[in-house]
Amino acid sequence: MLSRPPGLRLAQIAGLMSLGMVLVSGCGTVTPSSLAKGPGSSSVPAGTNISTGAQLGLIWNSGDATLRTLVGVPGSTQLGPALFPVGAYSAGAFAPLTQTALLIDPKGNLQILILPSLVPSTVAQSLSPSSVITFSPRGGFAAPIRLSWLPACRKRLL
Repeated sequence: MLSRPPGLRLAQIAGLMSLGMVLVSGCGTVTPSSLAKGPGSSSVPAGTNISTGAQLGLIWNSGDATLRTLVGVPGSTQLGPALFPVGAYSAGAFAPLTQTALLIDPKGNLQILILPSLVPSTVAQSLSPSSVITFSPRGGFAAPIRLSWLPACRKRLL
């Protein structure tokens, strides 16, 4: 049977308490007025609502189909405001190493956004809006994948 050092239990409790304090405290809060409004609102376009705080990059939020900023510092990050209104794009991905985002709009146009520019430009057309985009590990290559093709490919492989 292994014996435990005398202060191990106390150290574990102190570690858990410290972790709890770090999780409860954050680096600021997002106010509802800074979030991008959906279609039909009369607010300023979401592309101009960029936070001036510490930004770690962008992330595609599949929950509401928006490209959002990651704000905070490493270890304490939160989802920032959307760069574009909800519904402006149906799919997207971001490669942090190349600071590049690829977005597919509902019409099937593939658009590229390279930071620090916030204006996407069209690079391809006639893609399926239900596609997903995946980047290579270093972000130098990307592939839009149409999800409806996957079951057919799987049947052929079996």
